[in-house]
Amino acid sequence: MKSLEERVKNLEEKVRQFEKRNSVNINKNIGIGDTFELAGFTWMILDINEEGYYCLSSSIEDRKFDEDSNDWKSSSLRKYLNGEYLEKICDSVGTENIVYFERDLISLDGRNDYGTCEDKVSILTFDEYRKYREVVELNGYWWLLTPWGVKRDGYESSAAVVCPSGTLASTTVTTSAAFVHFVSLILQSLNQENK
Repeated sequence: MKSLEERVKNLEEKVRQFEKRNSVNINKNIGIGDTFELAGFTWMILDINEEGYYCLSSSIEDRKFDEDSNDWKSSSLRKYLNGEYLEKICDSVGTENIVYFERDLISLDGRNDYGTCEDKVSILTFDEYRKYREVVELNGYWWLLTPWGVKRDGYESSAAVVCPSGTLASTTVTTSAAFVHFVSLILQSLNQENK
């Protein structure tokens, strides 16, 4: 049986390895609009509050929103982001450092049929796009998770996109459009190496 001293040393080494694996080397003076590297992507800080850092990835992919519905909760794009894509980020920063944040699924015409949901990785809502427009650089058509309308009004396959000019448009969910990844990270995860 190992001595107490050996077990403590082993435990300390495991903690060091865990901290190294689950840290992101970022200047602690980072602010809104600044960028950092994580999981092979460049991320921009959109907002900082008591819950953490809200970050937007520079990674652009073209995908369909879904096969037939503009309800973000059931969309194939959401399943991809909170499944396969989330695993890539967790491998770099650790699952505990990416937190759920609420997504408001109210439609552009004010219908709240889809309610809310929580994601760890998402795309921007229309309101978030407007809020962060000054720091967001458009480089194509971007999906927004805000539905154009809802099923009861005949708009179940119409989703909102932002055009390169900054204007809003409606398109069908089966169209391929670009999207960027939006993530909330807890503060500690960005400052671990700066303690």
